[in-house]
Amino acid sequence: MSTDATLSPLSSPPPATTIPAKDHSRALADAVRTRRERLGLSIARAATSAGLLVFEWFAIEAGKLIPDQSDLDAIAHVVQMSPTMASLLALISRENQPKVS
Repeated sequence: MSTDATLSPLSSPPPATTIPAKDHSRALADAVRTRRERLGLSIARAATSAGLLVFEWFAIEAGKLIPDQSDLDAIAHVVQMSPTMASLLALISRENQPKVS
């Protein structure tokens, strides 16, 4: 039995949609702020608990400061985040900082 079926050309895929890129320079800042808020901690209390000044904590949550490892470990403890995760987020943030000319 012979069929004379005609194959239609492959249809084109739908046009690609542009998804806005996430600002990975804020990975640590956003995670720290979100966890602090979920724990119900004020910035002042979190900063004091981590041994930081309030303006330092503000700068971290604003994505303007990436702390050194000892401060990062203290922050991770305060917001109940693993030190490894905090270090990874700091690395992602550091690597995605805007380039200054």
